Amino acid sequence: MIANPIYTPLTLYNDFSADLPLRDSIVSDERVEDVVYNEVYFNGRETSEGRVLIYGILARHSDGKKHSAILIIPDYEDKTDIQLMNIYVRLGYDVLLIDYKGETETSDNYTNYPSDIKYANLKYSEFHLDKVLKTARETCRYEWTCVASYAVSFLKARLETNKIGVLGVKYGAEIMWHLVSMDNRITCAVALFGAGWRAYKGIDKFSSLRMGEIDEERIRYIAGVDSHSFAPYCKCPVALLTSTNSAEFDADRAHDTIRRVNPKEDTLFCLSPRMKDALDINCTRNSELFFGAFLSGQRIVRPSEPQLSFKSIPGGVRVEASVGNEVKTRNVRIYLCENQTISSWRNWVLLNASYENDKYVAEYTCVNGGGIVFAFVVAEYRNGITVSTGIIPYKCPVSDIIRTNLIYSNAEGIGDFVCDTDPKDMIANVLYYKNSPLVVKRGPTNISGVSSKSGLISYKPNEKCVQVKADSIFKLDVYCNSPVTLCATIGVSIGKDNEQTYTCSVDVPEGEVWQNVVLNLKDFKSRDGKLITDYDEVVYIGFKSDGLFAVNNVLFL
Repeated sequence: MIANPIYTPLTLYNDFSADLPLRDSIVSDERVEDVVYNEVYFNGRETSEGRVLIYGILARHSDGKKHSAILIIPDYEDKTDIQLMNIYVRLGYDVLLIDYKGETETSDNYTNYPSDIKYANLKYSEFHLDKVLKTARETCRYEWTCVASYAVSFLKARLETNKIGVLGVKYGAEIMWHLVSMDNRITCAVALFGAGWRAYKGIDKFSSLRMGEIDEERIRYIAGVDSHSFAPYCKCPVALLTSTNSAEFDADRAHDTIRRVNPKEDTLFCLSPRMKDALDINCTRNSELFFGAFLSGQRIVRPSEPQLSFKSIPGGVRVEASVGNEVKTRNVRIYLCENQTISSWRNWVLLNASYENDKYVAEYTCVNGGGIVFAFVVAEYRNGITVSTGIIPYKCPVSDIIRTNLIYSNAEGIGDFVCDTDPKDMIANVLYYKNSPLVVKRGPTNISGVSSKSGLISYKPNEKCVQVKADSIFKLDVYCNSPVTLCATIGVSIGKDNEQTYTCSVDVPEGEVWQNVVLNLKDFKSRDGKLITDYDEVVYIGFKSDGLFAVNNVLFL
């Protein structure tokens, strides 16, 4: 017998079955109109030291009707979020949100693991989270997937439902990919972020870097743990919704995962443009409609994925997008970024597209030296579905760098800014349930600027056309109708081991004027008081405040 066998999606769970008695119990009971919320415990798999005791929150309708159910597998970094459950409760589903991260100091109720698998508790996980030191069966992912499978058994037994959907949030989506490959009781699944490729973290898909020699531990991880290896064995329709600028979840490789799913299964892919670790309202609607189609029998046409083509033109590139005509479109947007292989650093430019000969067409003039551009298209349809391509590269001729010191002016509208993520504006720290808080705000003398209560971020400082130096300064005009403390943050080496942020604050008095603010780069300091040293690794500049504000004429000099 091999001491440390290499498990695969076909062998990892081949002797596992979530069929032992559940012995469930209720520890709390609360009714809100016709919905009953229970804190529940039920048994999971058995080890040599006993059985796993699984904790969850169940929301069930008490109207006597049969409801489809949704199992929510949350991210391990977020607390239980009833708001997330209620999105789907209001749509008529019974919902179970499970805990899998185990022992915690902040709550008396959590999933209990026997002592021989103590590492299944997140606080004790150490190398069992993203390493396979022995086998894939001695990892957090294996134990957490077993918990999720027993949660399906609980829903089947307690609710007697024939249709169960799974919603995986961030790391919970990584567990979801395992679950839908090994448990044929799942009707459909939606992944919010979480598409695998964690073994390749820090290695950009389109850069010249390579993994080098892959050792046995990484082989065991890729074969038996990484989610993209499980995608081909998915046994149900699946949607993957992710963002373009997350440092934790690689947008470049996300589409590769959804393409691995068996073509016989329905799939949906959508990118949230210019978002970091949250998803826009289009993705929120997609999750609702996807579950509606497969759990509630709603007749929702899912358009085919758009297609992109490129052509080099003098000094730039021409992009053409074809979209599915199964449903009338409401809005089609083409985004492009030039010469940046790190996905989370990209400054996505919204192109001005026209409709010609059944295609959406846009031209872009290279300003960052050409060589390679990346683009994707997002097509919004009138039935509420939004579909996008993956991020597609195109090699174009090398060109001159066109220097600029302009980060933003109001002539650009919202421009290339993205809204920073603020938990107060999101559900479960992942979903926007309203339109983006990024808006154009009219200020004094009828001059407008860009504003967001969540904060503003620009990735333009890492473009080659902008030169960051030790003596650089930021100049911007700020409008606020009450006194604010404006905090500027510069992100350096984001997503790398040496990632760091540097901040600088300035008090801005109220006034019905656009006030000029100057920030010296040498005034930005890290938490431990250090100055920026690697200016070539500056990724973004962000602005936040303790009140509402708008900015205009942002210059990097």
